Amino acid sequence: MDINDKTISIAREAADARTLPPYRAVNGLWVCLVKLANLLPRVGEEHEQIASLLRGFSREEACVVVSDEGVDALLNLQPPLETVLADDGERLYPLPAARELGRVRERRTSDPKAALAALFQILQRIRDKREHGFKTPEGSRDDQILNAAASVLNRLIGVAVARAWAAVAREQRAGGSG
Repeated sequence: MDINDKTISIAREAADARTLPPYRAVNGLWVCLVKLANLLPRVGEEHEQIASLLRGFSREEACVVVSDEGVDALLNLQPPLETVLADDGERLYPLPAARELGRVRERRTSDPKAALAALFQILQRIRDKREHGFKTPEGSRDDQILNAAASVLNRLIGVAVARAWAAVAREQRAGGSG
């Protein structure tokens, strides 16, 4: 399967995931993001691989992502992320979360790539908490957080898919012009 076929398959999976409730959508969309990141040359484990994908985004592409309404929902959540314990076994990270949220808020227009890097840390933590059982499909706060995360992941995937297709088109033009 070539990169174009893989990208089409991932785009279809993402479309399917978008139809799911937020609790399930976040997981499906995260898997799609990982698959898109894995289309790049290997740089490390999942976190590093996705970070590498996002570092490749242009300023304009990063701006599209950090302007998503899901980002506003995460920034405006009350009480803020990582300040409410959902389970006795959960660990909260209020200082890193506050720092990352502040970075997104302060830099989303002046330095959208830095805001995107901070946003990725937030999304990773949300995904990890969902994956390890600290988010539920029934909790209204969890639903707010996961709905916002799904919106942002969907936007990230849209940008990454468009980048992948543009790269395929460039390769095809370069191959056809020689």
